[in-house]
This record gives sequence, structure tokens and C-alpha cells, in this order.
Amino acid sequence: MKSFEIKTKIFFGEQALDHLKDIPYRKVLIITDPFVVQSGMIQMITNPMEEAGITYDLFKEVVPDPPIDKISLGVKKMLTYKPEAIVAVGGGSAIDSSKAIREFALQIENYGEVPLIAIPTTSGTGSEVTSFAVVSDRAAERKVPLVSKSLTPEETILDAELVKSVPPAITADTGMDVFTHALEACVSTERNEFATALAEKAIEICGVFLLRAYLDGNDTHARQKMHVASCLAGLAFNSTSLGLNHGMAHQLGAIFHIPHGRANAMLLPHIIEFNSDINKHSKSRPEYLPAVKKYATVAQILGLSSYNKIMTVRSLVNWVQFMLKEMDIPLSISQMGTITQKEYMEKIDDMAEAALLDSCTATNPRKATKEDVIKIYKELWD
Repeated sequence: MKSFEIKTKIFFGEQALDHLKDIPYRKVLIITDPFVVQSGMIQMITNPMEEAGITYDLFKEVVPDPPIDKISLGVKKMLTYKPEAIVAVGGGSAIDSSKAIREFALQIENYGEVPLIAIPTTSGTGSEVTSFAVVSDRAAERKVPLVSKSLTPEETILDAELVKSVPPAITADTGMDVFTHALEACVSTERNEFATALAEKAIEICGVFLLRAYLDGNDTHARQKMHVASCLAGLAFNSTSLGLNHGMAHQLGAIFHIPHGRANAMLLPHIIEFNSDINKHSKSRPEYLPAVKKYATVAQILGLSSYNKIMTVRSLVNWVQFMLKEMDIPLSISQMGTITQKEYMEKIDDMAEAALLDSCTATNPRKATKEDVIKIYKELWD
């Protein structure tokens, strides 16, 4: 038996941030990163709260790939301040940090229910509606996925005004993260009709609006559409989990600090080829792997098609590579110019082992061996 649920109440559209005037909490802890505070963006959050007479305190120690020591500082802050609710403002790191801080703090001292209101400032992670969070163990050079229904935010606010200033490179990385979330949800071994419907809509939106948002950050319509797509993809993979793409990307982030969305995007053509086995299909094995039909459906949603399913999947791979080139995302590790071949190759064996143990990999449509993963990492170099 399967199930599907949406726990998070979503506020979106014009002036969605006005919802902050209506929240019933009088004492709030805002968890964010230094940029949101220094840029003045935080005033878009605090002004409506002040109008409503809500008192608040700030925890602004969030950093990318949130490490355990920063989470510990947040736990101390929460237990000292004892807020009635938490408002998370930022990208995936801020929202994931907030989830972990609330979870661990209430395990130490459960002084009552503390709702989490997530306000994303990037359109990518979908963390605002998921029961997942990722924290970093820097000493062990690994990312640790946390999975629990209690991590899911109670509310989220999607307001495109918060993402208009996101630079093109981050728009590209986070946008391809949205696409990867949706695509992995479509082919997951735990896929279901409800999640697939959400994922396919997110893919359709990416096909129309991602490049528009990248080319013109002031295109508010495209920004709002991608913000919604991120949330839809999050709802989808929250039900289905993800796959090998994320399992491998987590290791690239943990060891080489490649931004998560970028790592996903660079891996995606290789993972599509692996999951569909399109390079080995022949008359001696006429049947297709399960992912082929699903990838072909995605290609058709994007307006791609060919005379058979394998060629249609190839067109999907080509579309992903086209998007990477158009948005200046490297197609290989060597193109980045920041990692030497020697240091990369030395880490492949460890990364492959960690990727296979990553909880996301368990729902990949094709079972991978360590040799398979090593091969993909090597192909990613150049």
C-alpha cells in the first residue's frame, strides 16, 4: 500500500509575504544567513512582523552545506530564546538548518509545539515542503541526509520578490536542481501517480521558464513560475525520494564543495544514460529498461521526440546538455578549472562507496554497482 500527503500549507502569488502579518505567534526566531541580513532583504520579513506586533530574534550563522557545529549553535539559540515559531529565510541551507535545529532542540527540551514557516529565497531545493534535510560532517567529508516527517515545515511562503536579485549562475544551478528533483521523482522505484503529476508539471515549467529566468532576472513571471516549480518538485520527491544522481552529487558537494544544483546538473546526462542503458541497447536485447519509457514521456513533455524510445531518450540527454551550455554550467569537472585530475581521481573510490550508501540511491530505477559509479565519476572528469 502507498500513501501521499501534503503537510505544508503553501502561500504564493503577489504579496504572499503579507501572510506574516496574520501568523498567530508573538515570539519568533528567524533563522537565516548573513547575506539576507546584510543585503537588507531581511526587512521584507521583519517589516510585516513588526506591523503585526510580533517580537523576534535573529540567528544568522547559516553557511552553505550546514555543518554540525553551526547546527549546535542554533540549537543553543533556540533553547535560550524559546520561540513560539521559527521562520526560516534563505536557500536550502537556511531551511535545512532550521529543520535540524528545531528537531534537535525539541529532542533535548520539548517545551511545546514549534511550527516552522519556510520562506525560500532561491528556486531550487524544494526543502520548504519536504521531510528531508542535509547537514555536513566536515571532519568525515560527508553529507548526512536526515529524513523524518517531523522535519516538514508547517507553512511555506513563495514570493518571487525574494528571488529577483538571484544572480544568473545561481538561477542556473538551482533551476537545474528543480529539474533533477522532478526527473528523479518520475523514474523513482517509489513513483506514484500523484507525485508524477506534480513532477511532470514542474518539468513542463522548467522547459518554458528556466532559460527565461536565467536570461532576465527581472522577468517576474518566469521567476514566479520557477518558484512554484521548485515547490512542486519538492512535493513530488518528498513522496518518492530521489536516486543515484543525488547520491553521487552529495559526495561532490561534501568533498569538493561543488554547489549542489551544479553537481546534479553535471551528472544528469550520465545518469539518464546509465538508467536507460541507451548505449548498450541492441537487437539482442530488444526490451527497454523501466526508466526508458518514463524518460521518453518527459522528453515529450519538453517537446522532444524521435522515431523510437531510445532516440527520444537521447534527445532528452541532448536537451540537458544544451541547457548546461546555454547557462554556462560546466559539462565536466575538468572544465571547472578548480580541481586537479590527481585530487579528483584519488577521491573517486571513497565517493563511490559513499554514494551507494546514500539514502537517495536506494530508489534509483537501475541498481548500480561500485564499478558503475566509479565509471560515471571518471566519465564526469572529461
